[in-house]
Amino acid sequence: MSLPDGPDAASDEDLTALVYAVEGVAEIFPPAPVAARIPTVVSALISGSGAERLVRVEAADEGGRRTVRARIGTDRGVSTPDTARHVADLMLERITGDGIVHIQVARIS
Repeated sequence: MSLPDGPDAASDEDLTALVYAVEGVAEIFPPAPVAARIPTVVSALISGSGAERLVRVEAADEGGRRTVRARIGTDRGVSTPDTARHVADLMLERITGDGIVHIQVARIS
């Protein structure tokens, strides 16, 4: 997959595609509770972009640090800790400096 140049250049959609490409990732869930996502939900409904906009990896600048959040579901046929570690490693490669990556395993199926 081709990502934009520069460690912080990848969009949420690019990062989501990167996570889906990791062996063992079966699904991605919204990284934030519904109440925190209300503006995104309303925007998706208005724009007609659908569910794919709601279920993605999110990257943001928080307190001067690049933060990436992802909630994943894994395939039980692949090591869940290894899958989560691989996702985290890929995200850490995409952010610079003192970035933070939060990976939560929400389901193993």
